[in-house]
Amino acid sequence: MDTTDAKLQNLAQQKKISEFEEEIYTDSLSKIHNRRFLDEKLVYLPCKAVVMGDIDLFKEINDTAGHQAGDEAIQKDAGLLEQTVRKEDVVIRYGGDEFMMVFFDISREDLEHKLSYLNSQVKSIRIDNRPELCLTMSFGGAYGTELVSNLIGTADKALYESKKTRDTYTVIGL
Repeated sequence: MDTTDAKLQNLAQQKKISEFEEEIYTDSLSKIHNRRFLDEKLVYLPCKAVVMGDIDLFKEINDTAGHQAGDEAIQKDAGLLEQTVRKEDVVIRYGGDEFMMVFFDISREDLEHKLSYLNSQVKSIRIDNRPELCLTMSFGGAYGTELVSNLIGTADKALYESKKTRDTYTVIGL
């Protein structure tokens, strides 16, 4: 009986730890992983690609449609990104209207196909009470087998290139 009780107590503790980790590593608005998850769990893992994404003209959405519309844009974009990646890949709200995707095993061709698909799908997102708003996103990717932390700067540089024209993606290979 004591062994069974100890096992049950251990399972209960593991469940509490799991719930606690889920709470501290989930962004409250977008319901996806947060920057803390990146910093504490991902930066030193090897991966195949890191992609930074950013909602185009986000400040304009907040200024003209209000912050609730901006929040809804973040929520709906996060949902689309989360649905588009495989379960073993990770979507993170990096900050503000910026997102990061970490791909652990993907070909460059598949990565570019996924980013092209995302560009087309973001346009179909509609904000409740503001159906005239048409969202777009820009993406920047770093492709090459490397630690997540070593790909972030290159992904950010690629995003900067995409932001010059908006609604596109740029992938830089290492």
